Amino acid sequence: MRGFFGARSERGVITRGALFGMIVIVVLIVVGATGAVLYERKQEARRQEMRDVFGDLVAKARNLDGYRVCAQGEERREGKCVIVCDGEPDLMTHDLPDHVRAATAAETGTVVNIRWSEQQVGKYSDGAAGYRQHADVRVILPESRVYFDAHFSGGMPPERKKHSGSAHGSRPDGEVMSFILRLREAPIPKPSPAPSTQPVPPVPDET
Repeated sequence: MRGFFGARSERGVITRGALFGMIVIVVLIVVGATGAVLYERKQEARRQEMRDVFGDLVAKARNLDGYRVCAQGEERREGKCVIVCDGEPDLMTHDLPDHVRAATAAETGTVVNIRWSEQQVGKYSDGAAGYRQHADVRVILPESRVYFDAHFSGGMPPERKKHSGSAHGSRPDGEVMSFILRLREAPIPKPSPAPSTQPVPPVPDET
């Protein structure tokens, strides 16, 4: 009896068709792994580029000494935005439209700092946990020296899962983006002019 591609199908002997299929699987695995490595290298290069551009600005925005909470109704974004996650400029910034996304530190008037967290909201029949993801957002306006906070919750984890281990609901990325875009747009305030250091001329004597 002959098998695929005319190879003889015998017990204990790999047919030509089976061998070809194994080679294809190995090639696909190698190509997929190589693609994943190249993609991660590209993403890391983009992250490093953002660190180089916004690193100093983000570092300064961590210190809120002298800042005040923005008055209710005065929430806004000034200039263009950079998004920060885990203390570093985040690639989510690239998802912002051109008129909102900052390309340089000089045009950045708003730093959006996001802290992600997860909350266990249940357990599955196999004992694994189900988690809901949350975003605590702090909008910082360095020139005005004010900030304000917002909170967003993602979706609930699925009622049933097809894999072992824990499961997570969706992140509220869309809600965070919509919040940023809904903020009233305001120009970056110009710094107050430095006081003059020139001596004041004496008032002439009228007598």
